[in-house]
Amino acid sequence: HIRLLLMNEIRIMNKIFGMTKVDKRRYECIIKAECVGIGEVKAEEGITYVNGQEEKEKYMLVKYNDVENKYLKNMNIFLRGKSEKEYIKSVLESYVYAISSMEKLNEMGIIFFDFGFKNLRFDKDGTNHCVLCNLEKSIIVKDILEENRVLNLRKYIMAVDDYSLKPFEIHILYYVVQLENVERLTRQHLKKYAIKYLVNMKHVWGDKLSDVEHEELKDKCEEQIENMEGKRRDELITYLLEYYETWDNYSVSMFYMHLVWNIRVGYRNSPNDRFITELWNMMKANITPLMRKRQSIKHTRNKIKDIVQYI
Repeated sequence: HIRLLLMNEIRIMNKIFGMTKVDKRRYECIIKAECVGIGEVKAEEGITYVNGQEEKEKYMLVKYNDVENKYLKNMNIFLRGKSEKEYIKSVLESYVYAISSMEKLNEMGIIFFDFGFKNLRFDKDGTNHCVLCNLEKSIIVKDILEENRVLNLRKYIMAVDDYSLKPFEIHILYYVVQLENVERLTRQHLKKYAIKYLVNMKHVWGDKLSDVEHEELKDKCEEQIENMEGKRRDELITYLLEYYETWDNYSVSMFYMHLVWNIRVGYRNSPNDRFITELWNMMKANITPLMRKRQSIKHTRNKIKDIVQYI
């Protein structure tokens, strides 16, 4: 196989290679590769690519024989044909496994960041262990905390294809990192960006969230705006990065809430109704626009231990 790798992905894979064999199976990684050249470009120097933002990314062309976890299936195939009990068990166990995999990346200074349907796969061994795929858009935390953080943030955030599973502050950062000549964002600016976020949430959730729940999101956006208003651009960026450790938890919760909603609708008279309600409320707390109110992955895992008693 021949593949063009973003140097960022290579850096992340190198970190993952330091994990135990069991933990490495949580991520789709190239097992062993060698560099190959393209034209006049030396392989060890990589390939320079200009992305239109006057920023340069280094790529490397590699040749490899195989990847870890090469036989994978998507979520739809994974859940197809399961009974109520199997469906609930699969959703819960894969959810816990996913956030545990995120937590291990966070401990190594990595935010997975690009979580979604296409980047979640399951091994065909029949377990509920999911595999995180496509690490090229993951964030190395030190890159967004160092001197060149604005440039790095722009690179990471502008590379995102789908913002539907991203927290409120990422929607704000999307604009902040591009407004180089704006010293402060006015309340009018922030409200305009908040409206776009709320429209996105309405599109994603529709009637899966009640009118009351949509109004709650709006109120919490207003409260979050009050905490951002008046800050200088650099100060605002620092503030918005304070809770980066909750970004992956937000995305995973957004994704799995759709599956929990399917359970609520499909099994209305289920004896597991109390558990499903508790799980839904826990996940909903993880997607609040209020950064300081969002739960950490560790807190979420502990909360799950408390609510499994209702199964």
